[in-house]
Amino acid sequence: MLPAGVALSWGLVPTGTRGPKPGMSVAKIVEAAIQLADRGGLAAVSMKSVADRLGFTAMSLYRYISSKEDLLILMLDAGFGAVPASINLAHGWQAQCRAWTEAVYYRILEHSWVTDIPIGSAPMTYFQTRWLESALQALSGTALSGREKLNTALTLSSLAMANARLTRDMRQGRNQQSSRDESERFEAALASLLPAAEFPELAPLVQANAFSDDDGAEHEHFEFAMELVLEGVAARLRD
Repeated sequence: MLPAGVALSWGLVPTGTRGPKPGMSVAKIVEAAIQLADRGGLAAVSMKSVADRLGFTAMSLYRYISSKEDLLILMLDAGFGAVPASINLAHGWQAQCRAWTEAVYYRILEHSWVTDIPIGSAPMTYFQTRWLESALQALSGTALSGREKLNTALTLSSLAMANARLTRDMRQGRNQQSSRDESERFEAALASLLPAAEFPELAPLVQANAFSDDDGAEHEHFEFAMELVLEGVAARLRD
């Protein structure tokens, strides 16, 4: 039996047992919840806060979505949304996988609270399943086995999610800093803690600001990790 949230994402659950309220629907409830999360993070989302935003009572929401857990499932699915058609326009499996992974990364950055929702099983909701199918189709022309294609897709997804979470946290850290001078003082203090004799590899990197937390560094790490995985898959195919 499918979880209620999953069934709702596929449109398999009839709306309300006591009659729908005018102006209310599952889609509008999820949209309101996403708007709250985009503003205040996942902590801002409750059945009451969503109901208040829509101008209804919390109890009225339960006619459409039976629990907050189901609401989170639907938010996660809607947060990813439809797969960009541009992925299929890329030429070759590597280009399509690259476009797919970048799309996952940037879609998560649009709704960074997505990474705070626990994932307890394989993708089952409608849009998540469509995203997985898209990655598998990108790999369909390769000699990888079905299991290898699935593992590659899941690895790229995990990579994109982890790097999106890192980018979000670094941006939040910058927003909390009082000034650029404070950031520079921190970097200088860190460099002083790493005598070159004890840290011959790390100390020069710190002194060269290799751990700079600007946007360029964030995306450089993501691009490097993605290319490393794709090159590894290509090497496996050559072998």
